[in-house]
Amino acid sequence: MRFDGVRFVSWQPPQGSELPSSRINSLLGARDGSLWIGTSMGLARWQNGNLTNYVDAAGSIMAILEDRGDTIWIARANLSDTKGPLCKVTDTGVRCYGRDDGLALPFAVTLANDTLGNVWLAGCRHGFPLANKFRR
Repeated sequence: MRFDGVRFVSWQPPQGSELPSSRINSLLGARDGSLWIGTSMGLARWQNGNLTNYVDAAGSIMAILEDRGDTIWIARANLSDTKGPLCKVTDTGVRCYGRDDGLALPFAVTLANDTLGNVWLAGCRHGFPLANKFRR
């Protein structure tokens, strides 16, 4: 739903397009005017009347963040791949970070920026909550 200041308006994808899932977990209104949509099965971007699905960002998108350098980051759970729970959107798709990059979380649930430009993510490992700092 979109609230225009007066009323709520239902949004539908354009004819011939669809979101990865109808279950929306997260939204981000980016500085460039686009809307990032995190669903239970992947990531999409709505910009200038076009819907783009990021097929290489499978999984449940729990959080979306734009850092001060305008990079879009996502936190993933319920992963169907081994790429890792933290991903950033690049010009060519999505680059994910996981165990091979020193990130030992099986999934992530939220993201935050700090004043030094670090991206923080929170998740759980072996039943214990954990927060990791990731420098890009």
